[in-house]
Amino acid sequence: MQIKLKKKLPVNWGTDKCSIKTIYIRDYFKVEGASYTDDLRLRYEPSRASLQAEWSIPKLPSDKRSKTKRESTGTDDVILAVQNAIEQQNHFLMSGDLRKRVEQINKKYTLERYWNLWFDRFCKDNELKRNGKNNIRNQKLYWQGDDYGIKHQPFASKNVEDIDYNDLDDYWRVLDVRGSNLKVPCDMAGQKKQIKTLLNKLIKTARLTDKDRYGKLPDLVYPEIRKSLGVHEAEVFTRQEWDLLIKTVCELSGGKCQAHLTNEEYMSLPFDKGDSKKGQRNWVDLYDAMQLPFFFHLRAEDMPRLERDWIYKDEQEYYLYLEIVKGDRVERHKSISYRDNGDNVLTRIKRRKKGFLLFSENYLTGRETKNYADSQVIEKLNNLLQYTVAMCGIQKRGNMTLTNIRHTAFYLLIKEYPDSFRTPSDLTTLGYYGFSSEKMLRERYVNKIQRESHARSVRKLGGKSSIYDLKQIVKAS
Repeated sequence: MQIKLKKKLPVNWGTDKCSIKTIYIRDYFKVEGASYTDDLRLRYEPSRASLQAEWSIPKLPSDKRSKTKRESTGTDDVILAVQNAIEQQNHFLMSGDLRKRVEQINKKYTLERYWNLWFDRFCKDNELKRNGKNNIRNQKLYWQGDDYGIKHQPFASKNVEDIDYNDLDDYWRVLDVRGSNLKVPCDMAGQKKQIKTLLNKLIKTARLTDKDRYGKLPDLVYPEIRKSLGVHEAEVFTRQEWDLLIKTVCELSGGKCQAHLTNEEYMSLPFDKGDSKKGQRNWVDLYDAMQLPFFFHLRAEDMPRLERDWIYKDEQEYYLYLEIVKGDRVERHKSISYRDNGDNVLTRIKRRKKGFLLFSENYLTGRETKNYADSQVIEKLNNLLQYTVAMCGIQKRGNMTLTNIRHTAFYLLIKEYPDSFRTPSDLTTLGYYGFSSEKMLRERYVNKIQRESHARSVRKLGGKSSIYDLKQIVKAS
């Protein structure tokens, strides 16, 4: 190690005659063959026989003030004191004491600190929101879901400023493996987007909470989110299957589902809370729940919150005016039926129901506090629907739900009335009244119908002779 003066020391430094007590080594000395931090300094104290070496060390969570490491250089010779100070600091930087101190600091400033702060506010914000419990549950899964949650990843225990692209690239691979092992494989693009959003919120929380330390903390850099599987093709009922389902539900209700019952007559129908398949009243509710998405394209999540007072009539028709719509959107939404008989559906339901349109005596918990997601309405309706599908002998790739009925409604409507939905404007209008969009309708239904139609037209070109020729080829081989 070679040490030379870069500039003269303050006059009389190192004596009582100089008011300057501390000098930074970087300012006065040129050091070759050794490294040191910019804050390493020498301090003169009249009460001590030798010069003191000082430098800052990381602050622990329990420290109220910044910490300084101070050691005696053992000499009052300035050049020798510089050499000793550099050696002492290097020894400290390589010691276990510093590693422990850094680990303690990193433990404080990990993602968990900012998750707890953010999640506490998030829960308070969602206490009074519709589906608030469901929102809280979803965010908690992104954080602590078994194996795939953020908290289980190695970078979750790192200081937030040390999280880099490689950490997130490894995390994306964890999610890819999880997606490939699902019963129905998935590219996990949707979950990656949600997790990316959550991580960005935690980084923003770090900036706002610890401004001095992380006020300029940069954004995380993520690997590309690839949507490799495209739009999932929705499974639908054919017209024949749909008609069979309606007929079966009517029979299970003893014909009551199509009767114009009063509320008193509806409430007096046989009913079993323990077994939803027993009694006519639950089958009447299933019938109504099937008609609403079929005629008015309502979502499954709308079912628990629909109320009798949302049914209106103007000079032309009955319609539904949803007071609560998807998400936390303020805008209410009017829904009209594109099919004949929509008026009869709403007239019949409004006549026999009070309060909620489905399971109107509200024996299912949650709805009185607007916790619709946990009310079991959707679960009970889906169970009844799947029981009916099995009774009808209808075979599908997976369990059919109320969401599949909505898909069926769009699919059959566009297929049965193709001339009415040829232009983007036609689809946009349908999307408005059906809580969808022109793009979604085209991708999910129009393209599907066109593919099926094309395949049928090609098959017709073959005729019987082609089958005969194929048999001859097989025999010849």
